Amino acid sequence: PKDLRISAYISGIFEDNGTCTATIKGSTTIIKSSKGFKNVSTTDCEPINISLAPGPWTINMSYDSINAKGQSSTITFGVN
Repeated sequence: PKDLRISAYISGIFEDNGTCTATIKGSTTIIKSSKGFKNVSTTDCEPINISLAPGPWTINMSYDSINAKGQSSTITFGVN
């Protein structure tokens, strides 16, 4: 397995306490969440650490709070 660290931010939103969720799909599906927090001009997500087996994977990030909701496009990547 390869250890990866997922980082994300939400532009146009500036708040604490939202939930950032990573959905990773490949040989299995992994769903992990972290808290959003105010940064200088964006909402950043606390990093999410995962271990993935070799192979093709996709990832999609979503954000949900009282004031905002959204998700990223899906990214495909490989682990060697």
